[in-house]
Amino acid sequence: MDDCILTISGNTITNIEHPNFRCQLQYYEVNEAVTQIDYNARIAEIYIANFTNFINILKIPDGMFEYQSLDLIIFPPKLKEIERNAFYGCHGNISLNLPFLEKIGDNAFCNCFAPIGPINCPKLKFIDYQAFSGFDGSNLAFNCPLLEAISSSAFECCANINITLNCENLISIDGWVFQNCENVSIAINCVNLISIGNRAFSYGVNVNVSLNCPKLVSIGDGAFSHSSIIRPFDFPKLESIGYGAFKGSIITGPINIPNIKTIGPSAFNTKKRVNISINFPKLEYIYIDSLSDCIFTEFISLGKIKSILDSFFEGQSEMKGSFTGMIFFNIGRNSFRGCTKMTGYLDCSELSVINENAFYECGIEGLINTNYLTINSAAFAYCENLKFVDLSYVDEIDDNAFSFCFSAHFVNFNDIKKIGKFSFRQCSNITGKVHLDSIESIGEGAFAEDYQIECFVLSCETVEIESGAFMRNISFILYYPLKLNQNILDGNDNDRYFSVYYYGTDPSPELSAEEHTLYESAHRIYVLCNYTYSSFYGQQVTFLCNIQRKNSVRMNFPKLLFSYILIYSQTTHKA
Repeated sequence: MDDCILTISGNTITNIEHPNFRCQLQYYEVNEAVTQIDYNARIAEIYIANFTNFINILKIPDGMFEYQSLDLIIFPPKLKEIERNAFYGCHGNISLNLPFLEKIGDNAFCNCFAPIGPINCPKLKFIDYQAFSGFDGSNLAFNCPLLEAISSSAFECCANINITLNCENLISIDGWVFQNCENVSIAINCVNLISIGNRAFSYGVNVNVSLNCPKLVSIGDGAFSHSSIIRPFDFPKLESIGYGAFKGSIITGPINIPNIKTIGPSAFNTKKRVNISINFPKLEYIYIDSLSDCIFTEFISLGKIKSILDSFFEGQSEMKGSFTGMIFFNIGRNSFRGCTKMTGYLDCSELSVINENAFYECGIEGLINTNYLTINSAAFAYCENLKFVDLSYVDEIDDNAFSFCFSAHFVNFNDIKKIGKFSFRQCSNITGKVHLDSIESIGEGAFAEDYQIECFVLSCETVEIESGAFMRNISFILYYPLKLNQNILDGNDNDRYFSVYYYGTDPSPELSAEEHTLYESAHRIYVLCNYTYSSFYGQQVTFLCNIQRKNSVRMNFPKLLFSYILIYSQTTHKA
Protein backbone atom coordinates (compact mmCIF):
# COMPACT_ATOMS: atom_id res chain seq x y z
CA MET A 1 0.00 0.00 0.00
CA ASP A 2 1.74 3.17 -1.19
CA ASP A 3 1.41 6.46 0.62
CA CYS A 4 0.79 9.60 -1.33
CA ILE A 5 3.62 12.11 -1.53
CA LEU A 6 2.48 15.36 0.00
CA THR A 7 3.98 18.74 -0.80
CA ILE A 8 3.37 21.15 2.06
CA SER A 9 4.17 24.83 1.76
CA GLY A 10 3.55 26.78 4.95
CA ASN A 11 -0.03 26.04 6.00
CA THR A 12 -1.07 24.57 2.64
CA ILE A 13 -0.91 21.17 0.98
CA THR A 14 0.01 22.14 -2.57
CA ASN A 15 0.39 18.69 -4.16
CA ILE A 16 -0.74 15.11 -3.58
CA GLU A 17 0.99 12.71 -5.95
CA HIS A 18 2.59 9.32 -6.49
CA PRO A 19 4.64 7.79 -9.33
CA ASN A 20 2.05 5.07 -9.78
CA PHE A 21 -0.64 7.75 -9.49
CA ARG A 22 -2.75 5.59 -7.14
CA CYS A 23 -2.03 5.90 -3.42
CA GLN A 24 -3.38 6.32 0.09
CA LEU A 25 -3.37 9.72 1.72
CA GLN A 26 -1.89 9.19 5.15
CA TYR A 27 -0.08 11.39 7.67
CA TYR A 28 1.35 9.73 10.75
CA GLU A 29 1.87 12.68 13.07
CA VAL A 30 -0.47 15.33 14.34
CA ASN A 31 -0.13 18.38 12.14
CA GLU A 32 -1.44 21.65 13.49
CA ALA A 33 0.21 23.88 10.88
CA VAL A 34 -1.69 22.77 7.78
CA THR A 35 -5.05 24.48 7.52
CA GLN A 36 -5.94 24.05 3.85
CA ILE A 37 -5.48 22.12 0.63
CA ASP A 38 -4.68 24.20 -2.43
CA TYR A 39 -7.51 24.27 -4.94
CA ASN A 40 -4.94 23.90 -7.76
CA ALA A 41 -3.07 21.05 -6.11
CA ARG A 42 -2.30 18.11 -8.37
CA ILE A 43 -4.32 15.25 -6.94
CA ALA A 44 -3.32 11.62 -7.42
CA GLU A 45 -5.88 8.79 -7.53
CA ILE A 46 -6.58 8.24 -3.86
CA TYR A 47 -8.30 5.10 -2.65
CA ILE A 48 -7.87 5.81 1.08
CA ALA A 49 -7.91 9.33 2.51
CA ASN A 50 -7.15 9.64 6.20
CA PHE A 51 -7.12 13.23 7.44
CA THR A 52 -7.20 12.31 11.11
CA ASN A 53 -3.95 14.07 11.98
CA PHE A 54 -4.67 17.23 9.99
CA ILE A 55 -6.58 18.64 12.88
CA ASN A 56 -6.87 22.20 11.56
CA ILE A 57 -7.98 21.61 7.97
CA LEU A 58 -11.42 23.21 7.75
CA LYS A 59 -12.35 22.62 4.09
CA ILE A 60 -12.33 19.90 1.47
CA PRO A 61 -11.64 22.00 -1.66
CA ASP A 62 -13.47 22.12 -4.97
CA GLY A 63 -13.31 18.89 -6.93
CA MET A 64 -10.70 17.23 -4.70
CA PHE A 65 -12.18 13.71 -4.96
CA GLU A 66 -14.11 14.22 -8.18
CA TYR A 67 -14.68 10.85 -9.92
CA GLN A 68 -12.44 9.07 -7.38
CA SER A 69 -13.05 5.53 -6.08
CA LEU A 70 -12.60 5.69 -2.34
CA ASP A 71 -12.42 2.63 -0.18
CA LEU A 72 -12.33 4.82 2.90
CA ILE A 73 -12.24 8.47 3.87
CA ILE A 74 -11.70 9.84 7.35
CA PHE A 75 -12.39 13.54 7.41
CA PRO A 76 -10.41 16.19 9.29
CA PRO A 77 -11.88 16.30 12.79
CA LYS A 78 -12.68 20.05 12.68
CA LEU A 79 -13.98 20.14 9.12
CA LYS A 80 -16.45 22.99 8.55
CA GLU A 81 -17.10 22.94 4.82
CA ILE A 82 -17.19 20.53 1.91
CA GLU A 83 -16.84 22.73 -1.16
CA ARG A 84 -18.47 22.41 -4.58
CA ASN A 85 -17.80 19.25 -6.62
CA ALA A 86 -15.64 17.86 -3.80
CA PHE A 87 -16.96 14.30 -4.29
CA TYR A 88 -18.65 14.72 -7.67
CA GLY A 89 -19.13 11.30 -9.30
CA CYS A 90 -17.27 9.61 -6.48
CA HIS A 91 -17.58 5.88 -5.75
CA GLY A 92 -16.78 4.50 -2.37
CA ASN A 93 -17.50 4.37 1.31
CA ILE A 94 -18.19 7.74 2.91
CA SER A 95 -19.39 8.47 6.42
CA LEU A 96 -20.49 11.97 7.40
CA ASN A 97 -20.23 12.12 11.16
CA LEU A 98 -18.84 15.61 11.34
CA PRO A 99 -19.54 17.55 14.52
CA PHE A 100 -18.27 20.90 13.13
CA LEU A 101 -19.50 20.75 9.53
CA GLU A 102 -21.55 23.83 8.62
CA LYS A 103 -21.92 23.72 4.84
CA ILE A 104 -22.08 21.24 1.98
CA GLY A 105 -21.40 23.08 -1.30
CA ASP A 106 -22.84 22.90 -4.81
CA ASN A 107 -22.62 19.45 -6.40
CA ALA A 108 -20.51 18.24 -3.48
CA PHE A 109 -21.82 14.64 -3.73
CA CYS A 110 -23.56 14.94 -7.10
CA ASN A 111 -23.84 11.64 -9.02
CA CYS A 112 -22.11 9.92 -6.15
CA PHE A 113 -22.41 6.15 -5.69
CA ALA A 114 -21.41 5.84 -2.07
CA PRO A 115 -23.21 4.32 0.92
CA ILE A 116 -22.96 7.42 3.09
CA GLY A 117 -25.28 6.23 5.84
CA PRO A 118 -26.42 8.47 8.70
CA ILE A 119 -25.39 12.11 8.48
CA ASN A 120 -24.76 13.44 11.95
CA CYS A 121 -23.76 17.04 11.55
CA PRO A 122 -25.09 18.97 14.55
CA LYS A 123 -23.77 22.31 13.22
CA LEU A 124 -24.68 21.90 9.55
CA LYS A 125 -26.65 24.94 8.34
CA PHE A 126 -26.64 24.81 4.53
CA ILE A 127 -26.95 22.18 1.84
CA ASP A 128 -26.26 23.91 -1.47
CA TYR A 129 -27.36 23.46 -5.08
CA GLN A 130 -27.31 19.83 -6.31
CA ALA A 131 -25.24 18.82 -3.29
CA PHE A 132 -26.56 15.22 -3.41
CA SER A 133 -28.11 15.31 -6.88
CA GLY A 134 -28.08 11.96 -8.66
CA PHE A 135 -27.07 10.13 -5.51
CA ASP A 136 -27.78 6.39 -5.83
CA GLY A 137 -28.22 3.56 -3.41
CA SER A 138 -27.96 4.60 0.22
CA ASN A 139 -29.79 5.71 3.33
CA LEU A 140 -29.40 9.40 4.03
CA ALA A 141 -30.58 10.15 7.53
CA PHE A 142 -29.91 13.80 8.32
CA ASN A 143 -29.71 14.53 12.01
CA CYS A 144 -28.91 18.18 11.64
CA PRO A 145 -30.79 20.27 14.18
CA LEU A 146 -29.26 23.58 12.99
CA LEU A 147 -29.90 23.05 9.27
CA GLU A 148 -31.59 26.21 7.98
CA ALA A 149 -31.87 25.83 4.21
CA ILE A 150 -31.76 23.21 1.48
CA SER A 151 -31.04 24.83 -1.88
CA SER A 152 -32.67 23.99 -5.20
CA SER A 153 -32.02 20.57 -6.75
CA ALA A 154 -30.03 19.46 -3.70
CA PHE A 155 -31.37 15.88 -4.04
CA GLU A 156 -32.55 16.00 -7.65
CA CYS A 157 -32.57 12.71 -9.57
CA CYS A 158 -31.66 10.58 -6.56
CA ALA A 159 -32.52 6.90 -6.80
CA ASN A 160 -32.97 3.89 -4.55
CA ILE A 161 -32.42 5.75 -1.30
CA ASN A 162 -34.21 6.60 1.91
CA ILE A 163 -33.92 10.18 3.08
CA THR A 164 -34.84 11.32 6.56
CA LEU A 165 -34.63 14.96 7.58
CA ASN A 166 -34.68 15.57 11.32
CA CYS A 167 -33.92 19.26 11.21
CA GLU A 168 -35.79 21.33 13.74
CA ASN A 169 -34.16 24.58 12.53
CA LEU A 170 -34.92 24.07 8.84
CA ILE A 171 -37.23 26.84 7.66
CA SER A 172 -37.25 26.35 3.87
CA ILE A 173 -36.84 23.70 1.20
CA ASP A 174 -36.12 25.38 -2.13
CA GLY A 175 -37.48 24.47 -5.54
CA TRP A 176 -36.61 21.25 -7.36
CA VAL A 177 -34.87 19.84 -4.25
CA PHE A 178 -36.18 16.28 -4.71
CA GLN A 179 -37.28 16.53 -8.36
CA ASN A 180 -37.11 13.48 -10.65
CA CYS A 181 -36.25 11.02 -7.91
CA GLU A 182 -36.93 7.31 -8.32
CA ASN A 183 -37.67 4.68 -5.69
CA VAL A 184 -37.12 7.15 -2.89
CA SER A 185 -38.70 7.32 0.53
CA ILE A 186 -38.54 10.75 2.16
CA ALA A 187 -39.47 11.44 5.77
CA ILE A 188 -39.40 15.11 6.75
CA ASN A 189 -39.64 15.85 10.44
CA CYS A 190 -39.06 19.58 10.52
CA VAL A 191 -41.20 21.25 13.13
CA ASN A 192 -40.19 24.79 12.08
CA LEU A 193 -40.35 24.37 8.31
CA ILE A 194 -42.22 27.31 6.76
CA SER A 195 -41.98 26.87 2.98
CA ILE A 196 -41.59 24.20 0.32
CA GLY A 197 -40.49 25.62 -3.05
CA ASN A 198 -41.71 25.10 -6.60
CA ARG A 199 -41.53 21.51 -7.87
CA ALA A 200 -39.60 20.48 -4.79
CA PHE A 201 -40.79 16.84 -4.99
CA SER A 202 -42.09 16.78 -8.56
CA TYR A 203 -41.91 14.23 -11.36
CA GLY A 204 -40.69 11.31 -9.31
CA VAL A 205 -41.31 7.61 -9.75
CA ASN A 206 -42.38 5.62 -6.69
CA VAL A 207 -41.66 8.47 -4.31
CA ASN A 208 -43.17 8.23 -0.85
CA VAL A 209 -43.20 11.41 1.23
CA SER A 210 -44.09 11.66 4.89
CA LEU A 211 -44.41 15.20 6.25
CA ASN A 212 -44.38 16.31 9.85
CA CYS A 213 -44.28 20.07 9.45
CA PRO A 214 -46.84 21.69 11.77
CA LYS A 215 -45.67 25.25 10.99
CA LEU A 216 -45.64 24.96 7.21
CA VAL A 217 -47.08 28.15 5.64
CA SER A 218 -46.61 27.80 1.87
CA ILE A 219 -46.30 25.04 -0.73
CA GLY A 220 -45.02 26.23 -4.12
CA ASP A 221 -46.18 25.58 -7.68
CA GLY A 222 -46.01 21.92 -8.63
CA ALA A 223 -44.28 21.07 -5.37
CA PHE A 224 -45.49 17.45 -5.35
CA SER A 225 -46.76 17.17 -8.93
CA HIS A 226 -46.68 13.84 -10.75
CA SER A 227 -44.75 11.99 -8.14
CA SER A 228 -45.60 11.42 -4.60
CA ILE A 229 -47.60 9.53 -2.08
CA ILE A 230 -48.04 12.17 0.60
CA ARG A 231 -49.06 11.29 4.13
CA PRO A 232 -50.37 12.62 6.38
CA PHE A 233 -51.80 15.93 5.13
CA ASP A 234 -52.11 17.83 8.36
CA PHE A 235 -50.87 21.42 8.08
CA PRO A 236 -52.64 23.61 10.65
CA LYS A 237 -50.66 26.76 9.68
CA LEU A 238 -50.68 26.35 5.89
CA GLU A 239 -51.84 29.51 4.08
CA SER A 240 -50.88 29.07 0.42
CA ILE A 241 -50.85 26.16 -2.04
CA GLY A 242 -49.42 26.91 -5.49
CA TYR A 243 -50.43 26.01 -9.02
CA GLY A 244 -50.60 22.25 -9.60
CA ALA A 245 -48.99 21.59 -6.23
CA PHE A 246 -50.33 18.01 -6.01
CA LYS A 247 -51.27 17.46 -9.64
CA GLY A 248 -50.95 13.81 -10.59
CA SER A 249 -49.86 12.75 -7.11
CA ILE A 250 -51.48 10.53 -4.50
CA ILE A 251 -52.53 11.83 -1.10
CA THR A 252 -53.51 9.39 1.62
CA GLY A 253 -55.52 10.24 4.68
CA PRO A 254 -57.69 13.27 5.46
CA ILE A 255 -56.69 16.81 4.54
CA ASN A 256 -56.51 19.35 7.35
CA ILE A 257 -55.68 22.91 6.28
CA PRO A 258 -57.87 25.16 8.47
CA ASN A 259 -55.83 28.35 7.88
CA ILE A 260 -55.55 28.12 4.10
CA LYS A 261 -55.97 31.45 2.28
CA THR A 262 -55.06 30.68 -1.34
CA ILE A 263 -55.33 27.47 -3.36
CA GLY A 264 -53.82 27.68 -6.86
CA PRO A 265 -55.15 26.25 -10.15
CA SER A 266 -55.14 22.44 -10.43
CA ALA A 267 -53.63 22.26 -6.95
CA PHE A 268 -55.41 19.00 -6.08
CA ASN A 269 -55.79 17.54 -9.56
CA THR A 270 -54.50 14.31 -8.04
CA LYS A 271 -53.85 10.93 -9.61
CA LYS A 272 -56.22 9.29 -7.16
CA ARG A 273 -59.24 11.14 -5.83
CA VAL A 274 -58.88 12.30 -2.26
CA ASN A 275 -61.50 13.09 0.38
CA ILE A 276 -61.55 16.63 1.66
CA SER A 277 -63.78 18.62 3.98
CA ILE A 278 -64.50 22.15 2.76
CA ASN A 279 -63.79 23.94 5.99
CA PHE A 280 -61.58 26.88 5.07
CA PRO A 281 -62.70 29.76 7.30
CA LYS A 282 -59.82 32.03 6.18
CA LEU A 283 -59.86 31.27 2.46
CA GLU A 284 -59.45 34.37 0.26
CA TYR A 285 -58.94 32.99 -3.25
CA ILE A 286 -59.48 29.75 -5.08
CA TYR A 287 -59.55 28.76 -8.76
CA ILE A 288 -62.20 26.83 -10.63
CA ASP A 289 -60.07 23.69 -10.83
CA SER A 290 -58.17 24.00 -7.55
CA LEU A 291 -59.97 20.99 -6.06
CA SER A 292 -60.99 19.32 -9.31
CA ASP A 293 -60.19 15.73 -8.33
CA CYS A 294 -61.28 15.84 -4.70
CA ILE A 295 -64.27 14.15 -3.16
CA PHE A 296 -65.89 16.67 -0.86
CA THR A 297 -67.22 15.08 2.30
CA GLU A 298 -68.80 18.19 3.79
CA PHE A 299 -69.20 21.89 3.10
CA ILE A 300 -68.78 24.10 6.15
CA SER A 301 -67.01 27.28 5.10
CA LEU A 302 -65.21 28.92 2.17
CA GLY A 303 -64.05 31.82 4.30
CA LYS A 304 -64.08 35.11 2.41
CA ILE A 305 -65.08 33.46 -0.85
CA LYS A 306 -68.56 34.76 -1.65
CA SER A 307 -68.59 33.99 -5.38
CA ILE A 308 -68.96 30.33 -6.25
CA LEU A 309 -67.23 29.57 -9.54
CA ASP A 310 -68.81 27.68 -12.42
CA SER A 311 -69.05 23.91 -11.79
CA PHE A 312 -67.04 24.24 -8.58
CA PHE A 313 -69.05 21.67 -6.60
CA GLU A 314 -70.67 19.94 -9.57
CA GLY A 315 -71.26 16.24 -9.04
CA GLN A 316 -70.24 16.23 -5.37
CA SER A 317 -73.07 13.91 -4.42
CA GLU A 318 -71.44 12.87 -1.12
CA MET A 319 -70.87 16.41 0.15
CA LYS A 320 -72.98 17.12 3.22
CA GLY A 321 -73.80 20.58 4.46
CA SER A 322 -76.41 23.28 4.78
CA PHE A 323 -76.95 26.51 2.88
CA THR A 324 -78.66 28.00 5.92
CA GLY A 325 -76.68 31.00 7.15
CA MET A 326 -74.43 31.23 4.08
CA ILE A 327 -74.28 34.46 2.07
CA PHE A 328 -73.07 34.52 -1.54
CA PHE A 329 -72.57 37.41 -3.99
CA ASN A 330 -72.54 35.21 -7.07
CA ILE A 331 -73.36 31.59 -7.85
CA GLY A 332 -71.94 30.36 -11.15
CA ARG A 333 -73.21 27.86 -13.68
CA ASN A 334 -73.49 24.28 -12.41
CA SER A 335 -72.01 25.38 -9.05
CA PHE A 336 -73.94 22.94 -6.86
CA ARG A 337 -75.30 20.67 -9.56
CA GLY A 338 -75.88 17.16 -8.26
CA CYS A 339 -75.10 18.06 -4.63
CA THR A 340 -78.00 15.99 -3.35
CA LYS A 341 -76.86 16.00 0.29
CA MET A 342 -76.63 19.79 0.55
CA THR A 343 -79.74 21.00 2.38
CA GLY A 344 -81.07 24.12 4.07
CA TYR A 345 -82.38 27.49 2.92
CA LEU A 346 -80.39 29.83 0.68
CA ASP A 347 -80.37 33.50 1.69
CA CYS A 348 -80.51 35.44 -1.61
CA SER A 349 -80.23 38.93 -0.11
CA GLU A 350 -76.85 39.65 -1.79
CA LEU A 351 -77.53 37.83 -5.06
CA SER A 352 -78.59 39.50 -8.30
CA VAL A 353 -78.48 36.36 -10.43
CA ILE A 354 -78.45 32.60 -9.98
CA ASN A 355 -76.83 31.11 -13.06
CA GLU A 356 -77.69 28.18 -15.29
CA ASN A 357 -78.01 24.78 -13.61
CA ALA A 358 -76.56 26.23 -10.41
CA PHE A 359 -78.62 23.94 -8.16
CA TYR A 360 -79.75 21.39 -10.74
CA GLU A 361 -80.73 18.19 -8.90
CA CYS A 362 -79.51 19.61 -5.58
CA GLY A 363 -80.84 18.88 -2.10
CA ILE A 364 -81.54 22.56 -1.33
CA GLU A 365 -84.77 23.11 0.63
CA GLY A 366 -85.67 26.73 0.05
CA LEU A 367 -84.99 30.29 -1.14
CA ILE A 368 -85.49 33.28 1.12
CA ASN A 369 -84.78 37.03 1.00
CA THR A 370 -84.85 37.28 -2.77
CA ASN A 371 -84.00 40.79 -3.93
CA TYR A 372 -84.27 41.92 -7.58
CA LEU A 373 -83.08 38.51 -8.61
CA THR A 374 -82.78 36.80 -11.99
CA ILE A 375 -82.96 33.01 -11.95
CA ASN A 376 -81.41 31.52 -15.06
CA SER A 377 -82.33 28.37 -16.95
CA ALA A 378 -82.63 25.09 -15.05
CA ALA A 379 -81.15 26.74 -11.96
CA PHE A 380 -83.29 24.58 -9.63
CA ALA A 381 -84.55 21.89 -11.99
CA TYR A 382 -85.20 18.49 -10.40
CA CYS A 383 -84.67 19.81 -6.85
CA GLU A 384 -87.03 17.27 -5.32
CA ASN A 385 -86.38 18.46 -1.74
CA LEU A 386 -87.18 22.09 -2.52
CA LYS A 387 -89.98 23.02 -0.12
CA PHE A 388 -90.32 26.80 -0.04
CA VAL A 389 -89.47 29.52 -2.55
CA ASP A 390 -90.10 33.20 -1.91
CA LEU A 391 -90.24 34.91 -5.31
CA SER A 392 -90.56 38.45 -3.96
CA TYR A 393 -88.67 40.93 -6.16
CA VAL A 394 -87.62 38.22 -8.60
CA ASP A 395 -87.48 39.87 -12.04
CA GLU A 396 -86.86 37.00 -14.43
CA ILE A 397 -87.17 33.24 -14.31
CA ASP A 398 -85.59 31.52 -17.31
CA ASP A 399 -86.37 28.26 -19.06
CA ASN A 400 -86.82 25.17 -16.86
CA ALA A 401 -85.72 27.13 -13.79
CA PHE A 402 -87.92 25.15 -11.38
CA SER A 403 -89.10 22.32 -13.59
CA PHE A 404 -89.88 19.07 -11.76
CA CYS A 405 -89.69 20.64 -8.30
CA PHE A 406 -92.58 18.49 -7.17
CA SER A 407 -92.65 19.55 -3.50
CA ALA A 408 -91.91 23.26 -3.74
CA HIS A 409 -94.39 25.76 -2.36
CA PHE A 410 -94.03 29.10 -4.16
CA VAL A 411 -95.15 32.46 -2.83
CA ASN A 412 -95.23 35.99 -4.26
CA PHE A 413 -95.26 35.74 -8.05
CA ASN A 414 -96.28 39.41 -8.14
CA ASP A 415 -92.99 41.01 -9.24
CA ILE A 416 -91.96 38.57 -11.95
CA LYS A 417 -91.65 40.16 -15.39
CA LYS A 418 -90.51 37.17 -17.41
CA ILE A 419 -91.18 33.45 -17.03
CA GLY A 420 -89.28 31.21 -19.46
CA LYS A 421 -90.18 27.95 -21.14
CA PHE A 422 -91.24 25.11 -18.83
CA SER A 423 -90.06 27.14 -15.83
CA PHE A 424 -92.58 25.60 -13.42
CA ARG A 425 -93.30 22.34 -15.21
CA GLN A 426 -94.66 19.68 -12.85
CA CYS A 427 -94.48 21.93 -9.81
CA SER A 428 -97.53 20.24 -8.36
CA ASN A 429 -97.53 22.29 -5.14
CA ILE A 430 -98.49 25.47 -6.97
CA THR A 431 -102.16 25.67 -6.07
CA GLY A 432 -105.08 28.08 -6.09
CA LYS A 433 -104.60 31.50 -7.65
CA VAL A 434 -101.33 32.74 -9.15
CA HIS A 435 -101.01 36.54 -9.26
CA LEU A 436 -98.84 37.70 -12.15
CA ASP A 437 -99.19 41.42 -11.58
CA SER A 438 -95.98 42.55 -13.33
CA ILE A 439 -95.69 39.89 -15.98
CA GLU A 440 -94.56 40.82 -19.50
CA SER A 441 -93.86 37.43 -21.08
CA ILE A 442 -94.58 33.78 -20.34
CA GLY A 443 -92.75 31.02 -22.23
CA GLU A 444 -93.93 27.79 -23.76
CA GLY A 445 -95.09 25.20 -21.23
CA ALA A 446 -94.26 27.53 -18.33
CA PHE A 447 -96.86 25.91 -16.07
CA ALA A 448 -97.20 22.61 -17.92
CA GLU A 449 -98.67 19.73 -15.92
CA ASP A 450 -99.43 21.96 -12.91
CA TYR A 451 -102.88 20.54 -12.33
CA GLN A 452 -103.52 22.17 -8.95
CA ILE A 453 -103.62 25.75 -10.22
CA GLU A 454 -107.15 27.12 -10.35
CA CYS A 455 -106.68 30.63 -11.63
CA PHE A 456 -104.15 33.08 -13.10
CA VAL A 457 -104.47 36.80 -12.37
CA LEU A 458 -102.98 38.91 -15.19
CA SER A 459 -102.77 42.60 -14.26
CA CYS A 460 -100.60 44.01 -17.07
CA GLU A 461 -101.82 45.91 -20.10
CA THR A 462 -99.75 43.72 -22.43
CA VAL A 463 -98.21 40.28 -22.06
CA GLU A 464 -96.66 37.86 -24.52
CA ILE A 465 -97.65 34.26 -23.88
CA GLU A 466 -96.23 31.35 -25.87
CA SER A 467 -98.04 28.15 -26.80
CA GLY A 468 -98.97 25.66 -24.11
CA ALA A 469 -97.97 28.00 -21.30
CA PHE A 470 -100.93 26.92 -19.11
CA MET A 471 -102.89 23.75 -18.49
CA ARG A 472 -106.51 23.65 -19.55
CA ASN A 473 -109.38 23.84 -17.09
CA ILE A 474 -108.01 26.88 -15.30
CA SER A 475 -109.56 30.33 -15.06
CA PHE A 476 -108.18 33.77 -15.83
CA ILE A 477 -108.77 37.11 -14.14
CA LEU A 478 -107.93 40.05 -16.42
CA TYR A 479 -107.74 43.77 -15.76
CA TYR A 480 -107.10 44.77 -19.35
CA PRO A 481 -108.52 43.32 -22.56
CA LEU A 482 -105.55 41.08 -23.32
CA LYS A 483 -105.57 39.40 -26.67
CA LEU A 484 -104.85 35.79 -25.68
CA ASN A 485 -104.25 33.20 -28.38
CA GLN A 486 -105.94 29.83 -28.40
CA ASN A 487 -102.63 27.94 -28.27
CA ILE A 488 -101.58 29.21 -24.85
CA LEU A 489 -103.48 26.33 -23.23
CA ASP A 490 -102.08 22.82 -23.27
CA GLY A 491 -104.46 19.92 -23.80
CA ASN A 492 -107.46 18.87 -25.86
CA ASP A 493 -109.06 21.62 -27.90
CA ASN A 494 -112.47 20.21 -26.99
CA ASP A 495 -111.96 21.02 -23.31
CA ARG A 496 -114.15 23.98 -22.42
CA TYR A 497 -114.02 23.99 -18.64
CA PHE A 498 -112.21 27.25 -17.99
CA SER A 499 -113.72 30.67 -17.44
CA VAL A 500 -112.51 34.21 -17.90
CA TYR A 501 -113.24 37.04 -15.46
CA TYR A 502 -112.73 40.50 -16.89
CA TYR A 503 -112.51 43.28 -14.29
CA GLY A 504 -111.87 46.08 -16.75
CA THR A 505 -114.15 48.50 -18.53
CA ASP A 506 -112.18 49.03 -21.75
CA PRO A 507 -113.58 47.31 -24.82
CA SER A 508 -111.75 44.51 -26.55
CA PRO A 509 -110.16 45.36 -29.92
CA GLU A 510 -111.81 44.39 -33.17
CA LEU A 511 -110.71 41.07 -34.67
CA SER A 512 -110.23 40.23 -38.32
CA ALA A 513 -111.99 37.23 -39.77
CA GLU A 514 -108.79 35.19 -39.67
CA GLU A 515 -107.99 35.90 -36.02
CA HIS A 516 -108.90 33.47 -33.27
CA THR A 517 -108.54 33.88 -29.52
CA LEU A 518 -108.60 31.90 -26.34
CA TYR A 519 -112.04 33.29 -25.56
CA GLU A 520 -113.66 31.15 -28.23
CA SER A 521 -112.97 28.08 -26.04
CA ALA A 522 -114.00 29.60 -22.72
CA HIS A 523 -116.83 27.96 -20.82
CA ARG A 524 -118.04 31.43 -19.85
CA ILE A 525 -116.77 35.02 -19.88
CA TYR A 526 -117.81 37.04 -16.84
CA VAL A 527 -117.80 40.83 -16.76
CA LEU A 528 -118.79 43.40 -14.16
CA CYS A 529 -121.99 45.36 -14.42
CA ASN A 530 -120.18 48.58 -15.36
CA TYR A 531 -118.85 46.95 -18.50
CA THR A 532 -120.92 48.74 -21.14
CA TYR A 533 -120.23 46.63 -24.17
CA SER A 534 -122.15 43.69 -25.51
CA SER A 535 -119.25 41.33 -26.20
CA PHE A 536 -115.64 40.55 -25.39
CA TYR A 537 -113.48 39.61 -28.36
CA GLY A 538 -116.62 38.68 -30.22
CA GLN A 539 -117.87 36.28 -27.55
CA GLN A 540 -120.97 36.47 -25.42
CA VAL A 541 -120.55 37.65 -21.86
CA THR A 542 -122.25 37.05 -18.53
CA PHE A 543 -122.83 40.04 -16.25
CA LEU A 544 -122.21 39.79 -12.51
CA CYS A 545 -124.34 42.59 -11.15
CA ASN A 546 -124.12 42.25 -7.40
CA ILE A 547 -120.38 41.94 -6.99
CA GLN A 548 -118.42 45.16 -6.88
CA ARG A 549 -114.88 45.29 -8.06
CA LYS A 550 -112.43 45.87 -5.21
CA ASN A 551 -109.56 48.35 -5.35
CA SER A 552 -106.74 45.85 -4.83
CA VAL A 553 -105.46 43.91 -7.80
CA ARG A 554 -105.23 40.94 -5.44
CA MET A 555 -109.00 40.90 -4.69
CA ASN A 556 -110.34 37.43 -4.08
CA PHE A 557 -112.99 37.56 -6.78
CA PRO A 558 -113.18 33.85 -7.71
CA LYS A 559 -113.63 32.87 -4.07
CA LEU A 560 -116.44 35.39 -3.72
CA LEU A 561 -117.95 34.09 -6.87
CA PHE A 562 -118.27 30.58 -5.54
CA SER A 563 -119.04 31.54 -1.93
CA TYR A 564 -122.09 33.67 -2.47
CA ILE A 565 -125.44 33.15 -4.16
CA LEU A 566 -125.03 35.35 -7.16
CA ILE A 567 -127.83 37.42 -8.56
CA TYR A 568 -126.92 38.41 -12.04
CA SER A 569 -128.57 39.12 -15.33
CA GLN A 570 -129.67 36.01 -17.11
CA THR A 571 -129.60 37.95 -20.31
CA THR A 572 -126.62 37.19 -22.48
CA HIS A 573 -125.60 39.40 -25.33
CA LYS A 574 -124.17 38.40 -28.62
CA ALA A 575 -121.88 40.38 -30.85
